[in-house]
Amino acid sequence: MLAELGHRRIAGIFGAANTTTGRGRELGFRLALADAGIGLPADRVVRGAFEYDTGYRALPALLDAAEAPTAVFCGNDVVAIGVLNAALAAGLRVPDDLTVIGFDDLPMAAWEVFRLTTVRHDLRELSRQAARLLVRRIDGDADPAGERLVLPTEFVPRATHARLP
Repeated sequence: MLAELGHRRIAGIFGAANTTTGRGRELGFRLALADAGIGLPADRVVRGAFEYDTGYRALPALLDAAEAPTAVFCGNDVVAIGVLNAALAAGLRVPDDLTVIGFDDLPMAAWEVFRLTTVRHDLRELSRQAARLLVRRIDGDADPAGERLVLPTEFVPRATHARLP
């Protein structure tokens, strides 16, 4: 989506590398960028806890890079809200100066104060599938190599993304 909006200098703030959620979302994002012919250099990548402070603290460093990003993809909506507040503190206008995209579509992402553009997934289905896999593991019926489950996502456009001029 970001590539279709003309963004090429894109940053990612992902979850910790020791979490499957953090690794999975980062991998999916990197693959989407690669399909669009866009790289994600190390100086535009931050990893940390899926918390507000991760986004708030990461944005100033990303903006200080040789080529500041025009867009930031966040590993979850809470991190994205931290980025939104850091952008406001830096005097940036979202989305005019910076596009911010979250992930999860938490209920507060739709609040008027945020109107966060995000990626939605079915948390109930994710929970059901996680419980199913756990029961299989407890019953000794799990695949010893592990089972990879990928659920569909949906782009939810709101007010924090813009096409580059």
